[in-house]
Amino acid sequence: MVESSKHQFAFDLIGRHVETLIEPIQFNLDALASDYRDEADFWMGGFYDHDGNASNGVTYGDDIFSDPEIGDAVWDSPRPPRHPRPQS
Repeated sequence: MVESSKHQFAFDLIGRHVETLIEPIQFNLDALASDYRDEADFWMGGFYDHDGNASNGVTYGDDIFSDPEIGDAVWDSPRPPRHPRPQS
């Protein structure tokens, strides 16, 4: 288990072991999914606080967003709350 108030400790520890600089990155997963919705085969997704018959859940399968019964619930549901990245 690795614990640190700076959240950089694990990257430094692994980087020293493999003798290279390892830095964390951030990317917008929602934008990526939106940009590639038509080309990608999304096989897993979760949703919560959705209106209708399915309020929350996790789906698995081929192209889950195209599924006529659950696809819209997964795509249109609110995203889980994100915790801001701590400043180093």
